[in-house]
Amino acid sequence: MASENLFRQGTKVGTEHATCTLTRFEPRTGAPKQLAAQCLVTLVLPEGQVTAQGVRTGALSQRQPPRFTLAITGGTGAYNAARGQVRIVDLNATDSRLTLTLIR
Repeated sequence: MASENLFRQGTKVGTEHATCTLTRFEPRTGAPKQLAAQCLVTLVLPEGQVTAQGVRTGALSQRQPPRFTLAITGGTGAYNAARGQVRIVDLNATDSRLTLTLIR
């Protein structure tokens, strides 16, 4: 579980709330352990909320920042018909970059 503030060009615009459940763990001899997690995310913005979900996969000892894409599953308020995707790049242990692509 995680919750982060959302910023756009240095100004706080909302919050993100996420829960990821580990669904697969594959130990591998001589290679990094692989995992998969089902993630549910809600972005709380001034004009409504956006929900997204999907599976995050990767190795436990990645040298590159984890990157994954979730499907936008809906929303409320100004986003009540939202669909599209959220691209997430983990920058470090506490910060991520989210890019929303909304299709109306």
